[in-house]
Amino acid sequence: MLWCIRENKSKLIMAKFEIKKSDNKGILQPWYFVLKANNGEIILQSEMYSTEQGADNGIAAIKAAVIEIVDQECEDLINNAQFPNGV
Repeated sequence: MLWCIRENKSKLIMAKFEIKKSDNKGILQPWYFVLKANNGEIILQSEMYSTEQGADNGIAAIKAAVIEIVDQECEDLINNAQFPNGV
């Protein structure tokens, strides 16, 4: 799912959450998530979680706390979005 985030008072950016698993096999908390802008740049990386569900819960907490979905302006952005490489 794509999200519109208000970067500042006048600029909306499009972003997408992705859950990832670390390649390091020796860590106890291998799961984390990133938030990618529509240009593919990672604009946020989470702390590490012991389960994929923990990372998903972290995303839900961020969505509930800080992401503002902005009515028609946001819908227009999503409808015209072009994400490289399926971002």
